[in-house]
Amino acid sequence: MDAVVVYDDVKPGPSNAQEHDEGRVTIRLRKKREVKEQQGCSTLTLSVALALSIVFAVFSTGLLNYFLFSTKVAEESKVMIENLNKSLASQIGSAKVSFEKHLEHAAEQNRVLTQKLQNISEENQKRQIESEKSIQKGEEIKKYVDAIEVKLENVSKSIEILHQLDEIQIFVTCALARSAKLTQLSNGKRYFFSYATIANWTDAEKRCKGMGLHLATLRNETDLNATWAEAKKRTTSFWWLSAKDYGNGEKYDVRWQDGSELEENSNLWRANNVYKTGCVFFYTDNAFSKKLNGALCTTKFRFICELPSECY
Repeated sequence: MDAVVVYDDVKPGPSNAQEHDEGRVTIRLRKKREVKEQQGCSTLTLSVALALSIVFAVFSTGLLNYFLFSTKVAEESKVMIENLNKSLASQIGSAKVSFEKHLEHAAEQNRVLTQKLQNISEENQKRQIESEKSIQKGEEIKKYVDAIEVKLENVSKSIEILHQLDEIQIFVTCALARSAKLTQLSNGKRYFFSYATIANWTDAEKRCKGMGLHLATLRNETDLNATWAEAKKRTTSFWWLSAKDYGNGEKYDVRWQDGSELEENSNLWRANNVYKTGCVFFYTDNAFSKKLNGALCTTKFRFICELPSECY
């Protein structure tokens, strides 16, 4: 806008009428300009107001949209929170059930362990009682063993004494036996022949023992031949020996005085001899062929006694 200078204190005169007219024109132009300027300001104001209205409308619309969006988000968040709460509630419920089951299982294990501990404690008490009993029994056994040892010692002493007595008895018996009228034969053994005395088998054994001897035991044909030949020199007779049937006729069980068996098929027996029970003898007659025979033990025969082996 162009600047206009107005001089109000200049009065119009004839000389400057033209200038006065130009001043009026200038004033009017100025007013027009002012009007235009005012109109322009109004238009600008209206434009600014319109622009502000548009901006406000846009802002309001955005704010409304934001509010609506926020509401939707809030609703979705609410739904998500509700779903999350339901999920958490379900998980918490499951966890609670699982935890309760674990608690029940732990309680059951605790009960089982408690029972086992109680059983172990009872078993330990029983073992302790048994151990105490065992110790007590051990002490009793020790006392018993000590007593047995004392008895064994006494028995050992008694056995030693008996051995000594046996030795004395053997010495006496052998001394007595050697005093008898003995005959030493070719088999190296010494015998007594009862030429003048006859007796049943039992009495014959007693008579031999009374002399420190025993009835003769013939273990082989050498013994049989030697004793048979010597008895034959004395007389033809029946002679008792130490073998006897211990089977009572029910089974074959013929044994000599020392317990050795006279076998049923021994070649010392007389051939075709069916009587192998009772007590054993031989007969010094050639018809019997120097073999053994059996007879009733109550029969009275002569007898042959033998010096015990420990007396040689």
